[in-house]
Amino acid sequence: MGKLYLKPNNLSALIERFDLFSEHSSFLCVNPPAGTVLPEHCAAWSIYAHHDHPRGELDQLSATLELAKNSTNKPEAVVVFLTKEKALLLFLFAQLAATLEVGTPIYLVGENDAGIKSWVKKAIPQFAPFVKLTSGNHCQLLSTSLEAPATFSIEDYLTRETLVCPEGDIESQFLPGVFGHGRLDKGTELLLAHMPASVRGDILDFGCGSGVISHWLSRHRQPRSLTAVDISTLAKIATERSLAELTVPHKVVLSDGLQQVTGSYDWLITNPPFHQGKQHNYEMTRRFIVEAKGYLKPRGRLLMVANSFLPWPEFLKEHFRNTEVLVETRQYRVTLSSV
Repeated sequence: MGKLYLKPNNLSALIERFDLFSEHSSFLCVNPPAGTVLPEHCAAWSIYAHHDHPRGELDQLSATLELAKNSTNKPEAVVVFLTKEKALLLFLFAQLAATLEVGTPIYLVGENDAGIKSWVKKAIPQFAPFVKLTSGNHCQLLSTSLEAPATFSIEDYLTRETLVCPEGDIESQFLPGVFGHGRLDKGTELLLAHMPASVRGDILDFGCGSGVISHWLSRHRQPRSLTAVDISTLAKIATERSLAELTVPHKVVLSDGLQQVTGSYDWLITNPPFHQGKQHNYEMTRRFIVEAKGYLKPRGRLLMVANSFLPWPEFLKEHFRNTEVLVETRQYRVTLSSV
C-alpha cells in the first residue's frame, strides 16, 4: 500500500510503526501536517494552504469537506491529525458525521503535549467512545467510528463578536480555529493604538485572522485598497464575512506566506503568527520579512507587532534600510521598517 511520509518526528515514528495504512484500501487524511506525502490510496483534506503539501487529484483545500453524500468514492477509513483547539476538532468531526457512511472507522493521532491523552475520556456527538490503539514517542493513536449521521451547516459555527478597539469597536465574524476568536488580541490592540497617521494607499494585511486590522483601517485611516492574506481557509471565510460591507475596495487571499500575493503596496501591516500547534514556528515570519521588500512600492513601509522576546528588530535591520521601534511593552513590540 505504501507508507506515509512525514518530516521526521515522534508522530511520524508512531504512525509508521503501527503500519496503519495497510488496514484499509482507501483513506481520507484530515488536516495533515505541512510536508506530508501520502500513499497513493490516501486523499487529503487540508484546511491550511501549506505551500509544501503535495496535492493529488482527490485532495481538497477547503474549510468544508466537499464529498457528495451519495458518492461511491467514499473512503474506507479516516485519519484525523489532532488540532490544538478543541472547537476546531469538533468542527472537523461534525463534517465527517455529515459526510461518511455509518460505521466508518476514524483514527485520531496526536502528541501528548497537544492534548491527545484527554480525548480518550471525551465523547464526540455521533461517534463511538475513543479507544487507545497504541502509544509511543510521546504520541498516541486512538480509534472511533461513526455511529449515526448528522447534518452540517457552516452557518452554525460562524459567530459574530463585537471587539473593543482603540478609537471604536469593530464587529468581526469568527470560525473555530481562527486567531483571536471572540476577543481582541493584546498585540493587535497595541498595534492599532499606535497606528501611524500616515497609513494610506494600497495596504496588505498579512495573517489577517478575522480581518480586524483591515476593518479598523477602513474606518480610521485612508486606504485606497485592502488585501487581507491568511494561510487558513477558515480565516479566509471569516474575513470575507467581516469585511463584506466595506466600501473600500478589498480582497481576501488564501496563501502560505506571500506565495499567492500579487501587486505592490504602500504598507504591509502584520501581527504575524508564530505558533504551529504547541510549538513555536518562526519560519513563516522569517520568510515574510525576506520577501516583503519585493511587494512594497518605493518608500513603502512594513509595520509589525510581535512578542517582545522575538528577535525580529535585528532581522528587520538586515533586510530594510531603516527599522525603528515605535512602542514596546513587557509583552509586545511594534516596529516600523522602510525600504
